[in-house]
Amino acid sequence: MSSIKYPSFIEAPATAIIGKKCFSSLLENLDYTDNDCIKYAVSKVLGLGIVVGGSIVKIPQVLIIQRARSARGLSVSAFTMELISCAISTVYNVRNGYAFSTYGENAFLTLQNAIITLQILHYQPTLTARDSNRPKVLGAGVSMLISFLMLYIAPLPTLTLLQGLTIPISAIAKVPQIVANEKNKSTGTLSAFVVIANIVGCLARVFTTLTEVQDPLVLWGFILSSVLNVVIGVQLWAYWGNTTKGKGDYRLPTEKAKVVSANSVEIHAPKAVRPLDTANLGSPDSGRRTPPAYSPARGSPAPGSGRRWARKVD
Repeated sequence: MSSIKYPSFIEAPATAIIGKKCFSSLLENLDYTDNDCIKYAVSKVLGLGIVVGGSIVKIPQVLIIQRARSARGLSVSAFTMELISCAISTVYNVRNGYAFSTYGENAFLTLQNAIITLQILHYQPTLTARDSNRPKVLGAGVSMLISFLMLYIAPLPTLTLLQGLTIPISAIAKVPQIVANEKNKSTGTLSAFVVIANIVGCLARVFTTLTEVQDPLVLWGFILSSVLNVVIGVQLWAYWGNTTKGKGDYRLPTEKAKVVSANSVEIHAPKAVRPLDTANLGSPDSGRRTPPAYSPARGSPAPGSGRRWARKVD
């Protein structure tokens, strides 16, 4: 059987993705019994799909926070630790020269988690309406940049140690969000699309890591993340539609004042009282009798003289 020839605009990108050997075996010779190349090609396609999905996976969460001007239900510590974990993994994979398709989404997740963390800090409640969270946000942004540069210039043995620490960091990063969901009996403004994409992405990363990287540190990190993302997914399903607000209400005081509770009591102003017409008091048309003039009795004080009478008694 003769091999199939493809035009260069198909052969060049396909060869770049799955390699010349697997391109020749699967696409030119149509040898679908080559299990190694099939697994490698599936891993590459999945990896690229995860990278593309990872570049936009948390954009809905960013838009939800911005539209609601609230980060209610989101744990700032959870997103901060996830940001640290993704940043370490990105630098670790770059320094080891792994293929971009095996870690590319971590680079995009680092940027998106940084944006969400800054949003949470920005929409945290302040003591007064005049207070601002801008200095806090600016300080956090500068700290993120400095930390990323320090990771990039760190010695490789130190970076390997930090990559090993991303496994417990990943666990700790998800725990605050899981606890907040359980405490509030609600997932707040957590995006369902983000949760589902995280589950699918982590499970797919387990397969691509086994196929291409075979690094136990990277593998166990994805396995643990998959388990914790499934737990959050179960919470999302269990508390779907529950808008109970717990301690994670990060709306500004001005925004909170705009919310009208369904159980609030409407207070009506008292009706205006018509002033008494003293000019017609006692007139025949008024139907009222004029009060008689005061005639002091013997031994009784006149009106307004109680003060003087009291002094005499004293």
